[in-house]
Amino acid sequence: MPVIIWINGGFGAGKTTLAEELHRRLPDAVVYNPEDVGLMLWKWMRPNDDFQHLPSWRELVVATALSLRRHHAETLIVPMSLIRDAYRAEILGGLAHAGEEVLHVFLEADAGVLQERVNARVGIPANPGANQSAREWALSRVDAAVAAATRQPTGTLLLRSDRLTPAELADEVLAAAGHGARPQIRGASDLGFRGEIADLYHRYRHGYSPAVLDAITGIFGLTNDDLAVDVGCGTGQLTLPMAARVRAVIGVDPERDMLQRARDAARDAGVANVTWMLGVDIDLPTIRALLGDGSVGVVTVGQALHWMDQRTLFANAAPLLRPGGGIAVVTNGTPLWLHDTDWSRALRQFLEQWLNTEIKSGCGTDDESQRRYREALAAAGYEVHSAAVDYDVELTLDELVGGVYSALGVGRLPPPSERPAVAEQVRRIIAPRNLVTEHVHVAILAGRMRSDQLSGRS
Repeated sequence: MPVIIWINGGFGAGKTTLAEELHRRLPDAVVYNPEDVGLMLWKWMRPNDDFQHLPSWRELVVATALSLRRHHAETLIVPMSLIRDAYRAEILGGLAHAGEEVLHVFLEADAGVLQERVNARVGIPANPGANQSAREWALSRVDAAVAAATRQPTGTLLLRSDRLTPAELADEVLAAAGHGARPQIRGASDLGFRGEIADLYHRYRHGYSPAVLDAITGIFGLTNDDLAVDVGCGTGQLTLPMAARVRAVIGVDPERDMLQRARDAARDAGVANVTWMLGVDIDLPTIRALLGDGSVGVVTVGQALHWMDQRTLFANAAPLLRPGGGIAVVTNGTPLWLHDTDWSRALRQFLEQWLNTEIKSGCGTDDESQRRYREALAAAGYEVHSAAVDYDVELTLDELVGGVYSALGVGRLPPPSERPAVAEQVRRIIAPRNLVTEHVHVAILAGRMRSDQLSGRS
């Protein structure tokens, strides 16, 4: 188990905040800030632009860490930027050469976020001139910190501090350090929609057209006074356009990375009336306890019901729904490898050979699944309505490959070195054209509350 947790990253990345959260959970650990070594050296010599340039600083940083470990600390938490590759290698290499096990964490964040955090720092009220000078010095190093994220050595734990909360960052660090496992969501299976898959999902999965939102709004009579809950919201493809039709939306998903990508998309689009909740379909009773009976206009499930127990979901949703409200199950197109076209059949053959498995699942889009969903809605007491939206879209090679990757899950995603070969195989499938036409059939099954459901409420 690593005993030195070195938290690297640029100014404003959140190193000190993460160190404080880790110390809160590991109270016997020692938080060691090598900046204090530099300030000590500056008492004895003329200060320069950066004490990291001093060989004595780098030597003393290693020596002090080793002494603290030997005499005072089983676990050492070190929040300190090491942006220059040579200095990082010298210090972390020195610790490793002395036999210490080091978990090197690098906190990534976009340049704009780092700049905003640096500008928001509160310094010494009595010395605004010194504060401004320090702020300008930190801002001048933002670009170097962003670039350094791509040069970190193998074994570095790279974490996005602009996408994860301090508590979530600490969860990841402690899991990597062997102090505990990442928290699991009650009732959730590991579907693999995390890490890079979240970005692929957001970039390559189809959104929902205004016609789809018009149909849902019309069936349930949604207004600006309504609340909506989007279960299995992913990166917000249905959540965000729904937010324009109602007062507020709660997006629920079991994957932290998917929710963080959804938060980013909401921020970029200026959507402020969405709350994101880490959870699964069986958490609807918790939402009911928070919001109360009859408080929600619609519960939506977009291209995710095949992962859920639909009968339990439909039953749990009923008490939440207002009169005339209901559940909208939206399947957003057949999987790319199950279309009735030559290119789709060839794609399926390639994928089955590559993955060494037969691909059968229609992800809820097939006729049998749609029949089951309809019957389950009726059995739960809903009036069942249906609508559909059809359109064609041309896909480039990049979009076709990205769409396939977005469905694989992180455990089956090929490493970057193998992806050009995969793209070449797909290119041969669609040759001589570099485009394919996908027919997208969006099916909407709507279960609307019946009067006898309302009268049965306690």
